[in-house]
Amino acid sequence: AEIFYFSLTDEMTREDKLAWFAETGFRDIPFDRVTPDKKHNWINLTDNDFDQLLPLIDKEVKAGKSEKAIFKLFSAGVKTQRDDWVYDFSRENLEKKVRHMIKAYMHRLNTGDRLDLDMKWDRETEKYLMRNIRKNLTKKSFCISSYRPFTKKNFYFDRHFNGMIYQSFDVFPSSNFFNLLINFTTGQRTGFSTLATPSLTDLNFYVIEPVQYAPLYR
Repeated sequence: AEIFYFSLTDEMTREDKLAWFAETGFRDIPFDRVTPDKKHNWINLTDNDFDQLLPLIDKEVKAGKSEKAIFKLFSAGVKTQRDDWVYDFSRENLEKKVRHMIKAYMHRLNTGDRLDLDMKWDRETEKYLMRNIRKNLTKKSFCISSYRPFTKKNFYFDRHFNGMIYQSFDVFPSSNFFNLLINFTTGQRTGFSTLATPSLTDLNFYVIEPVQYAPLYR
C-alpha cells in the first residue's frame, strides 16, 4: 500500500478548515508520500524518538546483561493460587485460616491422609511434601497487601503457601520492610494503567490483566 498524508495547521479555526476543504479540490491537496519504517510506523515519523528513550524496565537489565533502564528489578505480582486461605480483611480470621492450612499440610506430611476440611493443593505444595518441608505459623509473615486498586487485605506472605512469588522476596524481604511500587499493566487486554502502592500487590491486582511492578528499593 502507498500512504499519502496531509494535515492542516493547528492554528486554523474550525471555520477556516471547513472553508479550506470547501474551496480545495482533492487533486490540489499537497500530500506528502510517507514510507513506513521497519516497525510499520508511519504517523509522526519525523518526530518519533520513542526507540531512543531510556526504557522503564528491560529483561536484559534484569538479567544483568545491560544497564540501560530506569529500574534494574521488576516483577509480576504474587500469584497465591489459594486466595481464600492467605487473604482476609480480618487479621484474626486470617490467622485462623492459616493455622488450619498448616495443620492440614503437616497432617498430610506426617500421615499421608487429608483432613475433612482441607486446604487447596497444587503441584508446588505436592513437591514440598515430597521434599519433607515442615511448616510452622510465622508471625512475621503476616503483612498488608494491595489486593485490588484501593483495596488492602491482610496477607500471609510465605514462599511455600503462595504459589508463585516471582521476585517479591527481593522487594519485601520482611513484613515490616518499607517499599514503594509502581504497578502497571502491559495494555494487551485493557488500556494501559498504573498505580503506586506502599505494599505488595496481587498478580490479579487489575483483575483482567496481570500486574507488573517496579520497586523503589531492591
